[in-house]
Amino acid sequence: MKREEIIKVINSEAKMNILRELSKGQKTPTDLSRKLGKVKSTIVEHLDELVRLGLVAKIEEEGRKWVFYSLTKDGYRVLEGRPKIYELILPSSVLSLVIGLLILIRKEPTQKVYAVSESVKSNINIVPFILIGIGVLGLIFYIIKVKRNG
Repeated sequence: MKREEIIKVINSEAKMNILRELSKGQKTPTDLSRKLGKVKSTIVEHLDELVRLGLVAKIEEEGRKWVFYSLTKDGYRVLEGRPKIYELILPSSVLSLVIGLLILIRKEPTQKVYAVSESVKSNINIVPFILIGIGVLGLIFYIIKVKRNG
């Protein structure tokens, strides 16, 4: 297994989604196609590459009508090595919100924003609003990502 090829798999959301689904148990290409909303031929192409890399095992048994795929030990290692992005976004969004709110509640200006005219100065503390905005955007992204990935 070449490192460059594994990096390509890690950077492919479609392939990583296939690995995540297979971590829940054996699946057919049809199962994966339905779950991931992709065309079956595309799923099979991805599976063929994952089998070639040794991340997925193709299971064909006599007497069975369907071909099943399962995750190999190397496949599990790839999954364990890459945290889901929303696992990182949630704590940092909450932290940003909390810090922003603490600064806002503290009522001590840390940065002043001046109006266009130098004669009219405003004492608005912009830092907490930026932190709260980042936190809210992160939480929205987290909710969307979790709902989309199930």
